[in-house]
Amino acid sequence: MRTVLVIGIGAGDPDHLTLQAVRALQRADVVFVIDKGLDGGGSQDDLLALRTEILRRHRPDGGYRLVTAPEVGRDRGAAVERDDERYRDVVVDWQDRRARLYREMLDAELADGATGAFLVWGDPSLYDGTLRLLDRVLDGGAGTGSTDDGWAVESVAGISSVAALAAAHRLILNRVGRPVLVTTGRRIAEGMPADVDDVVVMLDGRTAFATLPVEQRRELHIYWGAYLGTPDELLVAGPLDEVADEILGIRAAAGSARGGSWTPTCCAGVPTSADRPVAPTTRRSYALRRRTHHRGPVPGRRAARGGVGSGDRPGLPRRGLDRDAERRVGRG
Repeated sequence: MRTVLVIGIGAGDPDHLTLQAVRALQRADVVFVIDKGLDGGGSQDDLLALRTEILRRHRPDGGYRLVTAPEVGRDRGAAVERDDERYRDVVVDWQDRRARLYREMLDAELADGATGAFLVWGDPSLYDGTLRLLDRVLDGGAGTGSTDDGWAVESVAGISSVAALAAAHRLILNRVGRPVLVTTGRRIAEGMPADVDDVVVMLDGRTAFATLPVEQRRELHIYWGAYLGTPDELLVAGPLDEVADEILGIRAAAGSARGGSWTPTCCAGVPTSADRPVAPTTRRSYALRRRTHHRGPVPGRRAARGGVGSGDRPGLPRRGLDRDAERRVGRG
């Protein structure tokens, strides 16, 4: 039997690994890394640096092999994003090529009786296709836990950017008896759903929140975050029509400091310093909440816990919650 572990490594902080994830990582004989490089939104060094730091912390004894393969690219142009049929075709083609790459890596590098691991951002169950592709190439192993030809697949939960965002803003995402929708910026660009009060948005490289109709922007609060869980975490919260331009400005400044590395894949490069290892890539998310039903924290704003850059480099302006708003947080 060959075992494949799909391990959620969190939103960007090496400390996001759960104890279960650490134990799983310690079982791995081979660690597989898809090197997204510039296609994934950060430099090759940035992306490998985070995984290297995770392995250094949680597998200091070594005892594993690191196997890397280049990402298979796909068209991320605006024309594709606007055309549903073309978008599906592009994604299906990309998934086919990525699945073949997985099978080639596993066949070539994972011996009988060995355990391999894929490190995936956030949680394997939320906007990550690794389990789906392994299910395809291993004849059902990801869905059933084992296969007829000697493969077993295990999924290890991780801290998603959704959880990291809620913690950073001290949010309870759901309200009593009401649903929460988790979706993408591509879908939000079509407009805020009429029957949902609370929406968590992922994968929004094109800032769809800023393009919502004016009447919708006026009735929404936004809780936005980037580089979640890192010392460079950026946070803004407030009425969408008041803070949208502020978020765009912070985003532009952060992208400039990192070489323009904001992309639709929600990975971004973060500079590192020699004395302070920093998770160099992370996902980013935001939540939209209808103001007419607003119950909970942050009628005010806050931005930039750590700021752009690292070490003693000046960051973005810092803001605290106003005292009245901070007192209201504890009451929900």
